[in-house]
Amino acid sequence: MPAGTRGRMLDRVAASAHVTWTNIACRDHRPTSRPTRSPHEIAMDILSAHDIEALFRLLVAAACGMLIGINRDLRGKPTGMRTLGLVSMGAALVALTAMRVDGIAGHPDATSRVVQGIIQGIMTGIGFLGAGVVLRKRHSSRVHGLTTAASVWVTAALGIACALASWHLIVMGIAVALMLLVLALPIERFIESRAGVPVRRHGATPPASGSDGTREPPAPPSAPPSSAL
Repeated sequence: MPAGTRGRMLDRVAASAHVTWTNIACRDHRPTSRPTRSPHEIAMDILSAHDIEALFRLLVAAACGMLIGINRDLRGKPTGMRTLGLVSMGAALVALTAMRVDGIAGHPDATSRVVQGIIQGIMTGIGFLGAGVVLRKRHSSRVHGLTTAASVWVTAALGIACALASWHLIVMGIAVALMLLVLALPIERFIESRAGVPVRRHGATPPASGSDGTREPPAPPSAPPSSAL
């Protein structure tokens, strides 16, 4: 084979090898496309399974408080959906925080003491909050706001039940509470009317009456203080 032909063949082989290695290098340095991640996968990286379960319990607790708050809003009471939703969610948050303290898991005695302390502390504190909605008329013995105060107390109890995941008790508690707030009111009005008790009207101030049923006269105005001589 002539030398010129052999040289041209070697040049072609070298050029082909150069193109092949260039393609391989470009393929190796080409950026790989990452698969698209779903919001669920991103949330699982941020929150653990225990955190997601705790978030679910907090949301259920807030929903329970808002359900009872709807009835209070319809009655024009000071505690409504937002207030009772926050009360229930706050009670659940305190219970969940105490239950997740390091060292409690695997110790039934410690868990039992913590649960008892949670229930006693929350229910006692909520009692002071409920006392703020109880009002007593100045010239009458009638007290207002007791049902609203009781609903605040029950809402906190539902929040604790949500934190402990007592789902059957939660459903039954909400059903009984709404039954008492909605269905028991007409029955209470009927019994009061049959017993001769003045019917309580929403927004109406009952007149002060004496022992014989007559209206008491208004209290005389206090005398102005005498000026010092």
